[in-house]
Amino acid sequence: MASTPPRGDEGWAQLSDFLGKGDSESAAHPYEQMRARLASFFRWKGCVAVDEYVDATFERVARTLHEGTQVREPEHPSKYVLGVARFIYLERSKNEIRQKKAERLVGEAQALPADPQHLARLQAMEDCLRPWPEEERELLLRYHDKEGKARILARQGLAQKEGIALNTLRIRMHRLRQKLAKCVQGKIS
Repeated sequence: MASTPPRGDEGWAQLSDFLGKGDSESAAHPYEQMRARLASFFRWKGCVAVDEYVDATFERVARTLHEGTQVREPEHPSKYVLGVARFIYLERSKNEIRQKKAERLVGEAQALPADPQHLARLQAMEDCLRPWPEEERELLLRYHDKEGKARILARQGLAQKEGIALNTLRIRMHRLRQKLAKCVQGKIS
């Protein structure tokens, strides 16, 4: 754990001035106090790697100060730093939740025995897609590739690349899915 703010970088010098309220010579004491407050905050939130969270907070504050971000209440630096700490916590928590969910899903998928009906449907789907033109297969696969906001943006880009309206792309995909479903159903039955 660092006892004084790192020196040499413009952002860190600005951080020292910010915490010391303009007096860079006496900035070590406010830095230590803020570090202790941040560590308490992250421990209270249940974080395991408290030092990493504290360091990330100071790095973000130093970077934003160096970039010239205006602080609303510069006379109360702790409010700003704790606000940044809260965002760091939320960002990292969201990432940890996503990662745990993904690990859980992978674990569940590996633990499940292969369902013969599911495997038969996949094989039928591959058999149905094989004779299709490469262009149609790729379009269908790229259309269903992503999730969430990335999916929306990818579909908009796909429509632009194809030179058609987004709604036209949706109709085309609907027809391709119907064609595929009919073929798969015929192979399974």
